[in-house]
Amino acid sequence: MGDGRVAGGHPHADRLWRSGDLVWEASDPYLYMRTPGDGRIIAGGEDEPITDPVAQDALIESKTARLVEKLRALRRGIGIGEPELRWTGFFGETEDGLPLIGRVPGMDNCYGGYGYGGNGITFSALAAGMIAR
Repeated sequence: MGDGRVAGGHPHADRLWRSGDLVWEASDPYLYMRTPGDGRIIAGGEDEPITDPVAQDALIESKTARLVEKLRALRRGIGIGEPELRWTGFFGETEDGLPLIGRVPGMDNCYGGYGYGGNGITFSALAAGMIAR
């Protein structure tokens, strides 16, 4: 999987949505947005199966354009400038979208908590608690 991400300065980020919470549009492909508190907007999404890093990098411009278009459509009336940064990356995902938690085969006293996909941070934190208990 590869997703596109963009970040850019915005003079009116405080007018985009209250409290700068993460906004996650549950569509396919999904869109998420957040503000890190310094007037910028970070938007991402547009995931699709990609296994070739060169092909992934070739999509940065088109993915950026789609993310900016979606952001502008959602926040009409507030000028959204051009992105300052663009990046993309791979992440692993299990077939069922669930994490893998438990003993690592062939390694005594070693446990793994692998949180895959868009919920990886949440799954990894839950896995760590389960393993510790």
